[in-house]
Amino acid sequence: MSKKQFMIENNRIIIVDDDEADLQKLSSVFHTHGVGCKSFHYDGFNFPAEPLIGVRFAFFDINLIQANQYADINASLKDAISKYISMDNGPFILIFWSKNTDKTRQFSDFINRSDDDFKNKLKPILLETIDKSDFIEGGNSLEKKLDSILSKDIVKCLIRFEEEVLTAANQTLNKLI
Repeated sequence: MSKKQFMIENNRIIIVDDDEADLQKLSSVFHTHGVGCKSFHYDGFNFPAEPLIGVRFAFFDINLIQANQYADINASLKDAISKYISMDNGPFILIFWSKNTDKTRQFSDFINRSDDDFKNKLKPILLETIDKSDFIEGGNSLEKKLDSILSKDIVKCLIRFEEEVLTAANQTLNKLI
């Protein structure tokens, strides 16, 4: 997998997980290919001073608080997403990186239930799921799974748009200078 195929260098990836080892496992796939990402160990207390702007790929463990009730899981995840990603962020892909993939549908229903600010401003353009068990315990290739997500048309469009805007901005700046 080449770096250009995998993602542009200005990638805007965040990973949020309550398990340090799992956080390291996912971030190492990006780092191995020279693609930077910001990893955040979720403890429920320490968040960025301000929610981040410009996130395009957000990996979240769906069960950040180790709860069993959907209402608790959904509320904590909604809160975490809004503390890591600004309401002014723009389009992004939300990828659940979790051993609890069955809870993805409930969260999707939860954020689509009403017309609150979260839904209107932080709704992802694509929602994907990666089952941690397949890669941590099962030995499957995480790189192949990430490549399959990145090869989806909406993702390629977002990446291509970002590349084109960056190229146009650089060309304009070079001409001005």
